[in-house]
Amino acid sequence: MLENLGKTVVFTGSQIPFCHVYNDARRNLIVSIIFAANSDCSEVCICFNDKILRANRTMKVNSVGLDAFDSPNYPPIATIEASIRINRELCLRPPRGAFRLHKTLNSKVIVLKLVPGFDDSMIHALIAHSTELKAVVLEMYGTGNGPSSKESLLSAIKMAKEKGMVVVAISQCLRGGVSLETYSMGREFQKAGVVSGGDMTTEACTTKLAYLFGTVSDPNIISQLVGRSIRGEITTASAASAAHSSMSVSTIVDDDAVTTPHSRL
Repeated sequence: MLENLGKTVVFTGSQIPFCHVYNDARRNLIVSIIFAANSDCSEVCICFNDKILRANRTMKVNSVGLDAFDSPNYPPIATIEASIRINRELCLRPPRGAFRLHKTLNSKVIVLKLVPGFDDSMIHALIAHSTELKAVVLEMYGTGNGPSSKESLLSAIKMAKEKGMVVVAISQCLRGGVSLETYSMGREFQKAGVVSGGDMTTEACTTKLAYLFGTVSDPNIISQLVGRSIRGEITTASAASAAHSSMSVSTIVDDDAVTTPHSRL
């Protein structure tokens, strides 16, 4: 939504309310303010516990622990120790164009999680009778595997494509992503028109589709854009190489630290 963002935007919160004597709210808030004021990362971030994460890579992984959020497929942009250690190689490059705010989202997207023994006739009926659905996100097994005897599911996917819907496959696994070429059923899904969502989280994938359908009308163009990185939400071959090299640098170089009164938080 924030195209060509040239500032640092930080979301934070807490597991324990601010009104409690012991809480994580104060520390998270103070660190967020310090990071936003001193960092030149052109990112939307989430600051929680001891990490600052790229927001579109982040998901909630713990409902009770203080380490409630994690970025399974992308390293933290910064870690909070005695100082805030920023790995600038992981930040997006500064924008070259003018800032633009996109407020139009088309959220007619549904997420379907495949489970053993599910009745795919329900999916068929959903797609057949839907008049406004724009996209279907399939949470598949592992790297994009699915049931081997579900001809009606493949039929439903083909029907969705004929009706102008975009069908995207993502993994149910916390880490890793989808590679539809790995298994025979994955290849069958690909032939039926399913697009790989790579290592995007469910939240990032659905938001990306809502954004794309709010700005682009052609589903074929949207299908092509799903696998491309728009705001660093998905790992591409070049991004993976850059992330690997930056992780090596971050363990050696510490000249990007931003001092914070850690002991007082």
